[in-house]
Amino acid sequence: MASPLEKKFQKVSYADLVHATDGFSSANMIGDGVTVYKGILKSYDQAIVVKVLKTATSRSQQDFSGWMQSINTH
Repeated sequence: MASPLEKKFQKVSYADLVHATDGFSSANMIGDGVTVYKGILKSYDQAIVVKVLKTATSRSQQDFSGWMQSINTH
């Protein structure tokens, strides 16, 4: 069964994310040292933002959902 995140957001491979962010280059880091990167997802010709989660807990998924909702309203 798909998780709520899988139902709401498109899945992208890790390899595509590495390529889009130039290997998570510090040149593509957004903010002041946080783990958020900008990039271009070439397979969709789409600008993206990648938030790197430190752990895969239900709390990190809730934080991610809240973060995505705040982005979607701007």
